[in-house]
Amino acid sequence: MREFHTDPSARSSINVGRRWLKAQRALDWPSTGLPELDDWDQAIAIVARLVACSSAPMALMIGSNGILFANEAAERRLFTETTEAINGRSVFDVLPRNAAFFKSVLTQAQTGKSLSFREQALCPTSGDLKSASWFNLDFIPVTDTDGNIAGVLGMANDITPFVNRIDSLSDSEQRLRHALDGSGMVGIWTLDVATGISTADANVARIYGLAEKTCEEGINDSLFFKAIHPDDRERVRTSLAEAIASGTPYRSRYRIIDKNKNVRWVIVSAKPIQNDNGGIARPAGRSRRSD
Repeated sequence: MREFHTDPSARSSINVGRRWLKAQRALDWPSTGLPELDDWDQAIAIVARLVACSSAPMALMIGSNGILFANEAAERRLFTETTEAINGRSVFDVLPRNAAFFKSVLTQAQTGKSLSFREQALCPTSGDLKSASWFNLDFIPVTDTDGNIAGVLGMANDITPFVNRIDSLSDSEQRLRHALDGSGMVGIWTLDVATGISTADANVARIYGLAEKTCEEGINDSLFFKAIHPDDRERVRTSLAEAIASGTPYRSRYRIIDKNKNVRWVIVSAKPIQNDNGGIARPAGRSRRSD
């Protein structure tokens, strides 16, 4: 692999790449079944230089065993569990718990197929899925100068902090759900404005005397209105329509009649959620008994 030819104003990333490539030449590449680094196929060498200069995690996996040529960013973010050298080893050996995944990637790449995976977990050599790191991964087949597929270029975007935040929100939602279920007094619902379909939790279903499973799967909002006391129904319908049209928060207190003909008071409030065009896609709210 030939040295870079750069002018004095070359960016630092290129200079760092040059120094890093020099260190990679010291590896015993023939022991992996590959030529010395300087003797790599020209097309593969170009990709290797790209990997070296990239500040983003990138790794070239060569041959059917996926011999790794990974840059420093990939070593820091993708292979944090491994204290041994990464390059010159099979990806199956470096990430054994993900060996089946990478085997599939290499097999599909041999057909010339590019691949993308979103929210892919890469598991450490020990521990459970909770200790995994999460990435958006893209793979592109790499051909040699004769047009034969010689390897796969992998690019990674670490989304572990994002996934952890989502998990944290999910945990908070579960705690809120348990608290609401325990109270039996407050329920959560949403209304799809375009379809008129409402989804609601078990508490809302019980308050309105509707089937829990049906409410969770989605139910026509006319059934909720049917449960409202006839003397309040039109007022509620009008105030909800006005809130949706104006994009303002909704709040109302009215009576409902359950299936046993019992009358109870509820307080309902909701906030508008906009769609991509700035219109109201759905109000999301809560209902609670006030009797």
